[in-house]
Amino acid sequence: MQDLPFKPSKAGTIGVELELQIVDNDSFKLSSWAKEILDHFDKGRLKPRINHEITQGMIEINTSPHDDPDLVLEELLELQHALLTFSGDKGFSFCGGGTHPFQDWHDQEIFPDERYERVLDKFQFLCKQATIFGQHVHIGCATPNEAIYLTHALAKYTPQLIAMSASSPFYQSIDSGFYSSRTTQFNAFPICGHMPNLKDWDAFLDYFFHLRELGLIESMKDVYWDVRPKPEFGTVEVRILDTPLTLQKAASIGAFIQALSLYLIAEKPIHITDELYYLYGSNRFQASRYGLQGHSADGDKDKDQSIKEDLIDTFSKIQPYSDSKGTGKLLKDLKSSIIDEASDATLIRTLYSQYGSLPKVVEEQCKIWLKQGKV
Repeated sequence: MQDLPFKPSKAGTIGVELELQIVDNDSFKLSSWAKEILDHFDKGRLKPRINHEITQGMIEINTSPHDDPDLVLEELLELQHALLTFSGDKGFSFCGGGTHPFQDWHDQEIFPDERYERVLDKFQFLCKQATIFGQHVHIGCATPNEAIYLTHALAKYTPQLIAMSASSPFYQSIDSGFYSSRTTQFNAFPICGHMPNLKDWDAFLDYFFHLRELGLIESMKDVYWDVRPKPEFGTVEVRILDTPLTLQKAASIGAFIQALSLYLIAEKPIHITDELYYLYGSNRFQASRYGLQGHSADGDKDKDQSIKEDLIDTFSKIQPYSDSKGTGKLLKDLKSSIIDEASDATLIRTLYSQYGSLPKVVEEQCKIWLKQGKV
């Protein structure tokens, strides 16, 4: 059997990646500054922490792995300060949100990178349409089989994670009717959705190398699952989240996923069966379309309840694990926002109702991103 090395890491450590919008200060359209930003940080200490994405109107910041989500927030704020120091009076700003409300996909410029050129050749307009913005959370795993279990178990919580982070109601200048229009954009890619019901690491290796031998993928970067193992980091990567409007909410969501993962690893409450994925697509749709007001069906228990109720139940289950990490404040604020149904998507719609202008909405998103306030 061919080998795909899994680099073990400390169980429950957390790292966060955030894809940010680069916004012109006059038009509030996306602005193609990514290459200049990367060139500026190319030789400095922060080079590994600031990366390009597929198009030039976006930039990614990523943290080191941490035990403590408060340190994740601290590092995100440091990266924010570095970006703002560079942008200065150059005429552009940054903001969160899962989509830019009125950008045209055909206006976007692909970042000059050999891999992206191959991807563009293969996927054509899907690449530029992928100018969407997500938060990725990496959770450390001690063994490869632990990573396989956690990938399946976290998939059970996909509706909760989508609803919690939803921040993309507008797409291509219209209200999509969804709380997260971003999550619909990956559905056109061939290897997306959830990992097949692979029982263990050996089964995963068989599947991975079969795809590679068929020429369908080159690496895990070509696998667009909502949750996927990341062997080179020794992590499981949650990819389904929209980028929140604030860094504090990003850290809070990271803290939630950390505590949830510790609970799942310790107690193994999810049984990995074929039935786990029978309703995956419909539950995912409910969360993307209706947010916290959506419903999640559990075929095993013949149970259907609101995603908001599911989330409140989950907070109770993971509290001992969040307490062990000292993340009470981050999770308290996040839980309050869920109880109040104060989602980022709702806030963006409220801003549009108030101003009647999508450029003004983006201007306000840039201001919100600068605040380390409430979740």
